[in-house]
Order: sequence, then structure tokens, then C-alpha cells
Amino acid sequence: MMEQLGITRLRPGPSGNATATNAANYDPAKANPFPNLPDPLVTKSGRKVAAAEEWWEVRRPEIVEDLEREVFGRVPGNAPKVTWTIVTQATDRVVGTLPVAAKQLVGHVDNAACPSIPVDLQMTLVTPANSKGPVPILMMFGGGFGGNGFPRRPGEPAPTNRFGAFGGAGGGTNAGPSSTEMLIAAGWGYATINPNKTFISYGVPARGDALWLDQQGSYMATVAAGPVFRLLGAKDLGEKEDYRTAKMPPVNAGLLDGELAWRQHDGGHEDRSNMKHFIAWAGRFLRHTTPATAVDGTK
Repeated sequence: MMEQLGITRLRPGPSGNATATNAANYDPAKANPFPNLPDPLVTKSGRKVAAAEEWWEVRRPEIVEDLEREVFGRVPGNAPKVTWTIVTQATDRVVGTLPVAAKQLVGHVDNAACPSIPVDLQMTLVTPANSKGPVPILMMFGGGFGGNGFPRRPGEPAPTNRFGAFGGAGGGTNAGPSSTEMLIAAGWGYATINPNKTFISYGVPARGDALWLDQQGSYMATVAAGPVFRLLGAKDLGEKEDYRTAKMPPVNAGLLDGELAWRQHDGGHEDRSNMKHFIAWAGRFLRHTTPATAVDGTK
């Protein structure tokens, strides 16, 4: 890739060695060179956004344009079509002790413009076996078909790592079933995308949720988004402080009453510890109720 782009060498990044001359900075006091965020409710012409219509028609498109141009990049107008095909399906699988239906799919990206580069996306889709209709699906990153994304048959050994959906590290005090078990028990399904081909959640650095993830900075951004939610008639975090001085709530104390939600659990870099809180929070907006079946299969 470097050769194709004409790049002969890369500039070394910050070192993980704290004693190196180019050591990475983990001091929050030095990590915010631009402390003042642009006001989300002031247009580029300086006009205050006072109505939801002006947000949708003027200010939001301005922000989207900035993000596409400066951060994420644009989706090309001629983005190739993806065709999904089921390659494996089974109805005799379980997640924990709960029966599920599972499918493995391949999404073939049309490579007619460059036939020498095949692009096939791998996805596993799992839903409760006893679902009577459509169910909410949570999309997550996971392993490919060679990993443990496809559920096991009854009687086969259970996964040894139950911290996250398909791994993770540093479980906290909320030890219990995996994220996927909680989703199936709540009547949800899940889809895992192999990346190698609404809710803000963090763990704690002491258990492996890296400092460079900047939990405090993420909380500040969440607070800063609050005025937009309120303008649109939605409930934000309820934080009264300015985002520049707002402090995160205590670990395991979630702010989950609004359409904007935050919770930092006491585990590491994993999703299991917050999954039950996410399911309950999202279920209110999806109007999806949890079936009367516990994770262990009892009524």
C-alpha cells in the first residue's frame, strides 16, 4: 500500500515507553490543546439555531460536511454494490443454554472496476430460535468464520472467555453471562462483522480500558451534545455543568434516563459489563420487551 501511494517511510509515532524521548502523553491536563468546542447551535454564519427545523436543514448539514471533509472521508457516489449470500445456517445451536438460529453470510463487493482485488465481507447473524417476528439486532465487531462467532451445538464446550461478546479483558464486579447471552435472553439478536475483511460506554484504565481512549474527553463531548438533544425535544444526560468543567459520574453510576446516555463500568475493554444496561435503555425506544426467559433458560 505504501508503494502504491508513493510513501517511502513513515514518521514514528509516540512511544509506549514512558522513558522514551517521544513518549506518549497520558496526562489529561496536557491532552486538550483545543478546549473550546464549536457551539453546535451556532451556524457558520454566526446565527443562533433556535428551532429544530434550522438544525435539520442548516446546522446539521454543516457539521456533517465538516466531519466528512476533515475526519471520516466521503462515501463515493459510485460506491460498489454489496451482494449478500447465506453460506451456512443452523437451527441446532445455543448461546449459553438458549436455543438460537444462526447464519453465516458473505457480502461480495462488486469488484468489476478492479477484478484483481476481491472483497468479501464476513458476517454472522444470530437470533432467538423461538422469536415469532422481527427482533432488534445489535451489530458488533467480531472474529471471522474461523473464530468463535458462530454459536456452538448443545453439549459442545462453552467458550472459556465470557467477558465480552467474543473476547475482551478485565471483567469488573458485574461478572455474569456474556453480552451475546444477555441479548438473546432479552429477545434480541446480534450480527458480528469481521472488520479484517445510541449509548456511550467505557471501562476503567485500571482493568485495561486504555487511557488513550480518553474517557473524560468522551464525557465532555457527550455533555456538549446536550443542547442539541434538548432543542429537538429529547432528554440529554441531565448534566448541569459546562462541558469544560463537567466531571464524569462515579464508576457504575449510569446516566440512563434520556435519549443520550452514559455509563462507565468497572471492567476493562469489554462490552459485557454494560450490556444489560444498554438493552434496557434501548428497549424503551424500540418498544421491545424482554421475554420472560432468564439467561439460564428458566421461566
